Amino acid sequence: MAHRTPVTTSSGAPVTPDGVALRDLKCNAIDLHRLRSFLGEGEVYQQFKHRFDTADLAWLVAGAHKDGKHFINPDQFHPMWAKARLVRANGKDAIYQARREFRDKLRDLVWDALTVLDRISGGASILIHSPGTVEPGHPLELPFLKFDVYVPQFIGQENPLVDRPLASIVQTFAQEVALPVTRRWRRAFEKLNLKLAEVDTSIEPPSHLPFMPDPKPRTTLYRCHGRSVGELEDMLRLAADTATPRDRDGPARRSGAREVADGVRDKTDDVAASLRAEIAHLQALITEKDGEIAHLRDIIEDRDRDIIRLEEEVDALSHASPLPVAQPLPAVSAPTPTCSPLAVITSPSRRSDPAVQPARHAELRSSTPFSSPFSSMNISSWSSIAPPASSPPSPAPSPTRAMMEWVMPAPYRPSPAPVATTPFAAAVASRSTDRVAASPMRSSALRRFDIVGPRTHAILVAHNLSHTLH
Repeated sequence: MAHRTPVTTSSGAPVTPDGVALRDLKCNAIDLHRLRSFLGEGEVYQQFKHRFDTADLAWLVAGAHKDGKHFINPDQFHPMWAKARLVRANGKDAIYQARREFRDKLRDLVWDALTVLDRISGGASILIHSPGTVEPGHPLELPFLKFDVYVPQFIGQENPLVDRPLASIVQTFAQEVALPVTRRWRRAFEKLNLKLAEVDTSIEPPSHLPFMPDPKPRTTLYRCHGRSVGELEDMLRLAADTATPRDRDGPARRSGAREVADGVRDKTDDVAASLRAEIAHLQALITEKDGEIAHLRDIIEDRDRDIIRLEEEVDALSHASPLPVAQPLPAVSAPTPTCSPLAVITSPSRRSDPAVQPARHAELRSSTPFSSPFSSMNISSWSSIAPPASSPPSPAPSPTRAMMEWVMPAPYRPSPAPVATTPFAAAVASRSTDRVAASPMRSSALRRFDIVGPRTHAILVAHNLSHTLH
């Protein structure tokens, strides 16, 4: 289809085919048709007619919530009310139907916007709309008020008992908002000298409705009614916390008799009182447990802080410089000292021991001289031991001998090996000589000062005594 050039005014403003500027279009069914006639009704429009019509309506209402034109005089309608009533229809019923269809399209646009808003935000909205009217001929009372309610369906699916607070919200809206608005609507309508249908007082109000009705199929639109004052409160007292969707309507709704509900109310007063007492007891227990839980949480927080502090200390120690470790000095091997006959004789304890007999002294005096297994360490003064009575006085020790005696205490002095005088003694001496020859610590190549400890050796070197010992 060929592109149609839009019609414009002399100033260049676009206008509809019948000469109305687009900026002057109002929110009503007639101007909605004018907008579509300007945009065209080609093949694409016919394919997506519903969406394009909704988009046209959105074009007419865009920016209304922030245009600043919200003031309404008492007992009067907003100026848009009269303009929205303009329709192209003949006959009372046709006009009424055209106005309803336009209003329903606008409501569907609002429901679509709220549904998408909740979906893309992940939140939830509740919208209650009162048209401000009742059905023609119905009395202006709470049970005859009807509301369009928007609630996301997942709210009721995840919490079936949420229908009770929702019913309370709707009832509060009905009593505090919808009923006064409906009365105001009637006063404003009568002020325009318009006539309303006669009220039929024989119409029975609907009663014993469920807390929340089911939504219209595949929609988020709920149609709710007002209730007589006190009706919802009675329903809430009678309702059990475990009510299923089937039982929400109550036996009175299924039987159609109010007397059934009255009888149930009389029989359950005691049960309700008992349940309320139990609920109060459980609430007290919950409060007590909440205090214990808070105390345990404080303990956990304290332990968490202690753990964090210990972790910080461990981390600091792991990054600190290691302390020096003392290394032990190597052990110095020294020959096990043995007690020599001379040491036995000269021992003060032995001299004072009464068990030592003179014959033993004579035997020791007549024994052969001792000889050291260390060939380089033989000392002539040890070659013979004379009896104390017949021996001449010992000469004064030389300086070298005195130094050797000072640097080599008796416990570390090697024991001289006696010369074998008997076959048994000779065998023992032979084995002792072999052991000495096989021991690296008793090699004849050792010097006298080699067998002293490391500290004594350091003293000898410091005083230059090693040459003196040689």
